[in-house]
Amino acid sequence: MSTAWGERLDKLHESRQLLYTLPVDQLHELPGRPNVVFSIKDYREDKVQGALECRSDMPFLFKAFETGQIGPRRLSRLVGDKPRNATIHEYLDWTVTGVEAQQEGEYDFSGFRLLVLLPRERVMWPAPGQYDKPEPKKHPLLGAPLDPLPGLQVKGKPLSAADNRSRTSSSRSS
Repeated sequence: MSTAWGERLDKLHESRQLLYTLPVDQLHELPGRPNVVFSIKDYREDKVQGALECRSDMPFLFKAFETGQIGPRRLSRLVGDKPRNATIHEYLDWTVTGVEAQQEGEYDFSGFRLLVLLPRERVMWPAPGQYDKPEPKKHPLLGAPLDPLPGLQVKGKPLSAADNRSRTSSSRSS
C-alpha cells in the first residue's frame, strides 16, 4: 500500500471497521462439529480490565508464550524508569485488547479479534416439545447454514482460542 505519511493509518483503520461489525459474545454453530460452538470476543472497551478479563477467561492463550519470561512489573523493578523494550506480556495484552496506533511510527494492534471455541451443552433428556422448533441464527453469515436445533448453550470453559486479524484487501497477494 503506497500512501503518503499519515494516510496509511487512516486507511488501515478504515479497512478494519468491517470486522468490528461482527456480533460479539454470541454463540454460533460450527458446521460438522456438533459438540462445540464458537464465539467472537471483544476486549477493546477497557484496555487494562479487558486484558485481565481475557487472562482469566483463557489463561492457556498466554501461558505458552510467557512461561520463563520476565514480566513487566519485575522488569520495571530491575530497570527502573529507564527506557526499555516491551515484554511479551505487554504485546499479548495489546493484541487481545486491539490497541490502535495513534501515530505512524507506533505499533498498530487494531483489527484483532478473539475467536473462542467452547464445549456445547446438549441436554440428554429434554422435556417433550422442547426441541420442536429450531432456535433462529444470531447472524446470517456466521455458523452452520441451518438454524441450530437444539438451541445453543455452553458447558464449561473455552477449549481453544485464536487471535485473528483483519487485513486490507489491497495487501492480499493475487
